[in-house]
Amino acid sequence: MFAPLLLAVLLAGPDGPPNEVLAEVAGESITRGRVHLLLTLRGVPEEKRAAAWDEATATLADRARMRRFLATRRAVPDEAELDAQTAALLVEHFGEDKAAQTAALAKLGATPADVRAEAALPLAWEEQAQRLITPAALREYFEANRRRYDDTALTVAHIFQPGDATEALARVKARIDAGELTFAEAAKQFSKSPTASKGGVIGALRAGDGKAPPEVSAAAFALPPDGSEDGTVLGPVRSAVGTHLVSVLGVAEPGELSLTDVRSRVRRDLKRRLWFEQIERLR
Repeated sequence: MFAPLLLAVLLAGPDGPPNEVLAEVAGESITRGRVHLLLTLRGVPEEKRAAAWDEATATLADRARMRRFLATRRAVPDEAELDAQTAALLVEHFGEDKAAQTAALAKLGATPADVRAEAALPLAWEEQAQRLITPAALREYFEANRRRYDDTALTVAHIFQPGDATEALARVKARIDAGELTFAEAAKQFSKSPTASKGGVIGALRAGDGKAPPEVSAAAFALPPDGSEDGTVLGPVRSAVGTHLVSVLGVAEPGELSLTDVRSRVRRDLKRRLWFEQIERLR
């Protein structure tokens, strides 16, 4: 079903009958009105909907597949909680007056039942996540990603070039991997960052501290927490500012936070990862 969906996305857009069916996925009809509803719930303004249309349509397809999967697993949200979540969404986006809510939804080509379905999905996923994220699974994920969570500071270096320099930096990486240049030498020759004169060394980074683009930080902290791959050249990595090669030089300061300290954050991230892994299996 995915190929017809992509064709529908390419041919469709914000303008047109709200009840027009763009695709049938997992037993659900994805209409133009439902795409508008999702964009409304996400707070996307009218003038930006054309740019967000394809991604929103694909998201609805993924959500339809997930709903069917969760139904087979009998992952059902609590009715009282679902009522509360639905009511909160309706008030937040369409006001407190029920007649006004219905009128606004009708203008979009949606119904309160569509809002309820969108509210139900994350609640149903939480039911499934509670089954999957056992104490052992949480511990295993924490240990595999310890540096991201325990406040470890890594000494990180990068080689940076603005824009899409993927091909150029891939050639630089090949030379480093072949032993023709050290990372520091390559940084001095090819990096356009102010850190070039220091061999590319950014300094001590903690996960998510904002001292480097998030993509650079993510690459550095994705390495095994035992340090076995420190010195490996990672990338090219694209970020909002350009393209990078990344290398972890070692631990600047060991982390001291335990799983108990960061349990909620670890669980949130694992839950999100499991969601996307399941979506990939369902496509």
